[in-house]
Amino acid sequence: MTWVRRLLEKFFQNRHRVISTEEVLRAYAGFYGSFDGQIVLNHLLETVFFQVYRGTDPYESVAFNARRAVIFEILENIETARNPQRFTQSPPKEEEKAPYATG
Repeated sequence: MTWVRRLLEKFFQNRHRVISTEEVLRAYAGFYGSFDGQIVLNHLLETVFFQVYRGTDPYESVAFNARRAVIFEILENIETARNPQRFTQSPPKEEEKAPYATG
């Protein structure tokens, strides 16, 4: 059995379990905060994120940018896990509303 098959089987066994956002963010912070996670993240940053696509094929460009988007998502989740209060929004106070706002 290949590692991909084992991974897929594990995923489909647990697909009915609801994972909270907090659990996911803790996992991001835990893994990417570890020594191994830092190695993986640095590798992804060096080999994909900080690279510039210099080709002319539009399909390759889309694929390259999609890979960068996944790494950006990882970085956003790490930042959210480290600073959750920075990303929570509360409704504006009455005095913060624009003077022309009605209601």
